[in-house]
This record gives sequence, C-alpha cells and structure tokens, in this order.
Amino acid sequence: MMVVTQQCGRCGQLVDFSFIAAFEHTQKSPEEVKAKSDATRRMAGHGMPGHYMHDTPKGKARGGAMAHCPRCSGPSLFVFEAEAAHIENIIASADPKKPQLFGGSGLLTVLEVHPPVKTPHSDPAWPEKVTELFQSVQSAFDQRMAPQMVLPTCRAVLELALKKLDESGENRKLISRINDLRDQGVITQGLADWAHHIRIDGNLAAHEGVGDQEAVREYIGFLRLFLDIVFALPERIAARRVS
Repeated sequence: MMVVTQQCGRCGQLVDFSFIAAFEHTQKSPEEVKAKSDATRRMAGHGMPGHYMHDTPKGKARGGAMAHCPRCSGPSLFVFEAEAAHIENIIASADPKKPQLFGGSGLLTVLEVHPPVKTPHSDPAWPEKVTELFQSVQSAFDQRMAPQMVLPTCRAVLELALKKLDESGENRKLISRINDLRDQGVITQGLADWAHHIRIDGNLAAHEGVGDQEAVREYIGFLRLFLDIVFALPERIAARRVS
C-alpha cells in the first residue's frame, strides 16, 4: 500500500491517507500508448506482471489516486508527480493486499488534493491580532472541534475588534463596550444585537459547556461581515475618495 500524510480537505485533520486506487494520467501520444499496450501483452504472455516493463521509463510522470480519510471517511482525489520509473509500482501498491511500498510517500510529490484544504478568510484591512484569532476560529470549525471550545474564541475575536474601535482605551466589560460603541454611533443597533448574542453564548459555552455547530457557523458568518463593515469598508471608501 501507499501511505501519504496530508491534511484532509473535508475535516481539516492531518492524517495518513492510504491509496485505494491509483492510475497514471500523464498525457501520452498514440504511439506511446500502443507501445505500452504491446509491451504489457508480451509480458503477460510470458507470465510476467502486466505492469512490468523491460525499458525503464525516464523523467517525471503524473498519477492520480483515490483515498479515504481515516478520521471522517470522506473521499479525496490526489494528483501527484513521481519518477516515471516509480509510477507503475505506486499504482500496483494501491492494492490493499500488497505490503507498504518501500520509500513510501518519499517517492512522490503531491501536487493537488480534491477537495482542497480550506483557507481561512481574512482581509488586509483587519487588525493583525484579530485576523490571527479569527483564522484559528475558522480552522477549528472546519476541523469540527467542539463548539464549546470555539464559541468562547468567537467572543474573544469580537472583544479584540471592539477594543480596536474603542478610542477611550479604558479596560471595561464587554457588555459596556458594546453599548457605548452603539451609543456613539460606531456600530449600529443590529451589529450591537449580534455582538450581545456572541457575548452571551461565548460565556455560556465557557462556563456551562453548552453550544452547537450551527451557532458557530452563524457567528463566523457574522464576524466576517462585522470585520468587513468596521475595518475593511471604511478603508476601501477612503481609497476610492483619494483616487
């Protein structure tokens, strides 16, 4: 078998994928296809394996393989590159009855994985610390981490963002900061209402251990919109005015 360590594009976990089917997909000329087919038939006629070839191919070749994530059981398609001399052995190693191929994943380079690993959303206009924390929230959600762990971090993202908006510099409770920024017109009533929902649910998750994935999904969507409205949009408007 062939084992490749890769981050799963479905659950986000770093796991060992075992190829269950593999194939070559390097484009060949009609003459090359015929020559290979003829060689395979000749080898089969002599009782040799169909993938055996007298002439060792040179250069690089591409292949594809199917595998299932051992964590979420989701299927993935790998596109890889390897020395042409190794391709046939890699294809043969996808047979579960075969022993692990000597050299393992060192024999190939993974070029693409489908579905691809999700890249957390960000914007250059967002404050750096806010971006880092919000990206960790998105990654945790993609990895299906417990909502009781993710919701308090959603609350922390909100608090960091509001501190950036609060020019007073005072150290105060989140509830007061939300209400004061609303009263000052820095955020709208609608944004303040959503902010209070995150504040409350983040506290409940941290202290009572309650929460669900749908709430996390909604709050990630809100935080993305919120950060765009309060940080990215003003910067874009200012840039348009200058131009």
